[in-house]
Amino acid sequence: MICFGLEQFIEYDGWIHIFISRAESLRTFHADWHKTTQPPLYFLLLKVFSFLGTSLLAYRALSIAGGLVSVFMVGKIAEQVATSRALGLLAAAGFGLSTTTVIMSCEVRSYTLAVAFILIAFHRYLRMVRFEAGVKDYLIFSASVIAGILTLYATAFFLVAAAITPLVIAAFRPDYRRELFSSIRATKWILAVSFAAPALVLVAAYRHHMWQWARPLNYIQEFYFNPAADTWSGFLLRGIRQEFNLFAPFAITSERLSLLIAILAAIVGLIVTLRALEISVSVPVIVFLILSVQIVVAGLRGTYPLGGHLRHQFLIFPFLVLSLISIAGILIRSVQPRVIVALIAAVIGANAIAGYLHFQIVRTPLFTSELQKFRTVVPSNTLLYLDEFSTIAFFSHYQTWHWHLAGSDAIHTLYYEVTKDGQSMRVIRARGQWNLKPFDEAFYVDLRRSMDLHGARSAALFGLSTIPAGMSADEVRTRVARAAATQHLTIDKIVVDGPNLYVLLTV
Repeated sequence: MICFGLEQFIEYDGWIHIFISRAESLRTFHADWHKTTQPPLYFLLLKVFSFLGTSLLAYRALSIAGGLVSVFMVGKIAEQVATSRALGLLAAAGFGLSTTTVIMSCEVRSYTLAVAFILIAFHRYLRMVRFEAGVKDYLIFSASVIAGILTLYATAFFLVAAAITPLVIAAFRPDYRRELFSSIRATKWILAVSFAAPALVLVAAYRHHMWQWARPLNYIQEFYFNPAADTWSGFLLRGIRQEFNLFAPFAITSERLSLLIAILAAIVGLIVTLRALEISVSVPVIVFLILSVQIVVAGLRGTYPLGGHLRHQFLIFPFLVLSLISIAGILIRSVQPRVIVALIAAVIGANAIAGYLHFQIVRTPLFTSELQKFRTVVPSNTLLYLDEFSTIAFFSHYQTWHWHLAGSDAIHTLYYEVTKDGQSMRVIRARGQWNLKPFDEAFYVDLRRSMDLHGARSAALFGLSTIPAGMSADEVRTRVARAAATQHLTIDKIVVDGPNLYVLLTV
């Protein structure tokens, strides 16, 4: 994690999170955070961790901390469910050495932190389902789930799985059923609070923020079910194969084969674990299956990406590891323990080595050439006018500078004074405009107002991905000049760089 964190540059969404965490006022923070798909806790903690500095590793420290806690908790839980110190250590090694965990721990995102909270809750939950929990266990479970929800909304899947799992076990085991109902009567107030409190937080989060993102997101629409373009069976086959290939050490191209493997694994896992004497052995498998079913259903409903990017499915990965270790714990009771442990160790070692040998992710600084071309157009001390997308791209190259929000005005723009070591820049951020509209006359009305407000005789546009495909450079120059002239703005320099546009305008 440290090696990857030191060497690999941060991707775009990571810079968005860092930028939001830099907000100097609660009002600005709320406005910026509210436009993301994530809950607020990670951004707030990222601000707390800002004392570590502005290095790549410092920005990743919070996610790496979440990853390390998750590794420890996986080992702790595995030792408990498998009743084997060796299998606990192997589970921690398998989870921690996986490139999946390494990659996610170095994302400047909330996923590993949320998983850490979920695993802390699950550790206490195992005591609850065994009827060994005290008030402290219930409270830690509830607090951890709430922290998870405020870090990642998908924590709701775990809360649902935790509520259903005892009922599934009770359906197959009459002895557990009697003890479950007896325990519910004995602990009804603390049990109700431990589940009701996270549920209320989830409802409040949904009403305030989450509701607007319970739909297919533009940039990952292919991972949601679209009845107009796909059949549910085709969507499921494709999604399950993609899910399988995210975590399996080998790739499968056949959708039917991946479905068959998934069904057989689920059946075998349920049969083996439900017949186990220890209740806690079956819990990771059942939770994993319920989590998987929920993601499938949410994918069909168009509210969660099935088979999407690794980050969207990382929630189920620790439970997959714990499920496999639970089954291994059953096997070592009937087979030579040393043989099973040695076999698992060999598989984990081979998987880790293969993962690192085939490690493909290499990240370089974003928009370096674009910014260099823009700087050839813009003289020093020019007022910079950026849209939301370009602001983050620009910030990623000037993140070590101090971005002071000096003011905002009635035309929905924010004015930043960006300074470092006696150098300064003036930046206007056009809030609400994801991409500039350089051919729209109304755009130049706002631009001219901003220039007049800040006493600027010139302004520069840094517009990434603003030019439609197929439009010639001459047409772009003509249309920009025509629209800018309506506000008596003259083009001094203009560079058309594929979909990007860099313009210097003067009054």
